Parts: sequence; structure tokens; C-alpha cells
Amino acid sequence: FFAVFDGHGGEGTVDFVQDHLPKNFAKELRKCLNRKLRGRFSTCLATALKQAFKLTDNQSVQGTKTCMDSSGAAAVAAVLCGRELVIAHVGDCRAVMSDKQGKSKLLTKDHTYYNIEERERVESIGGSWEHSRLNSILGVSRAFGDFCFQTRAKVAGLSAEPEIFQTSITDEHELLLLASDGFW
Repeated sequence: FFAVFDGHGGEGTVDFVQDHLPKNFAKELRKCLNRKLRGRFSTCLATALKQAFKLTDNQSVQGTKTCMDSSGAAAVAAVLCGRELVIAHVGDCRAVMSDKQGKSKLLTKDHTYYNIEERERVESIGGSWEHSRLNSILGVSRAFGDFCFQTRAKVAGLSAEPEIFQTSITDEHELLLLASDGFW
């Protein structure tokens, strides 16, 4: 399990996610394996990772933050088991893989206004964009946290549901890079 977390608006959410996401992934993976999910092991890895993101986000608002902390966090997580690689991400943290010839491939798409599919997802559920920002507040449309002060509800259109990328590692793969938007 490898991950990069990028907090915004304070440290509360990013600290919480850093502490809880790996534990929640392990817990969800055990549950998935106990159900003896039919299909490939990578399916179980992806299911557990997706559930861990959801669980961690839900926990982050239930008594774990002060009432004045409306911070959030983008994240990219990679699970490597044997040759199976599963990546989950929210926000603008990225995963890039390169091969032995030095060619790189972006494995994630930023969850921002500039991602047409993401822009349409937000608008279809009642969110809006103003000056390339979600509800004129956030630069990303998927993140942990970012709960409104008074209602403790997420900003309209914001989701912590990660996008998942799966592949099998081959002898041609050389490097996997996980980084926050500040790196790019």
C-alpha cells in the first residue's frame, strides 16, 4: 500500500486520512476475502480500496474533526500485490507509470473543471462551476472532507468516491510515480 495525500484548507482531514485510510483498506480487504469474492483477486483489491475511501470519508466527519475544521484532502493510493496493481484517487494527485524505454503514461485524470467527464458528473447532481472552481469554492470535485461548517454536509457535487485503475505489472514496466499536484 502506497499513498500520497495533499491537504487543503487545514490539516485536520489530511492527518485523519493518512492515519485511517491504510487501516480501513486492510479491514475492507479482509472482509472482501472472507466473502470469497468470485473473480480475480484484483477485483477484491479494487473493491476494498473503493470501500476504504468511502469509509474513511464518512468517518472524517463523525466526531473526528473540530466543528470549525472544513479542510479536505486529495489522495492517490496504489496497492501492489504480486503483479496486480490497483490505483484509486480523488482530486488532483496523480499516478504515472513509465516503461523501460522511458515512455510514461498518466494513469489518473484530475477531478477538476478541466476534466469534461467530471464536470458533467458534477452538473448532473446539482453542483456548479464558477471560475473553474466547484461552487466557486474548491479546485477539485472529488476529495476527502470539505464539509460545510454549519451543515456538516459535503459541498454540492463533491464526492470522495475514487476512480479506480487496474493493470498487471509486466517486465516492461519500470517506475510508478505517485505525487500531488504541487509536484507537476
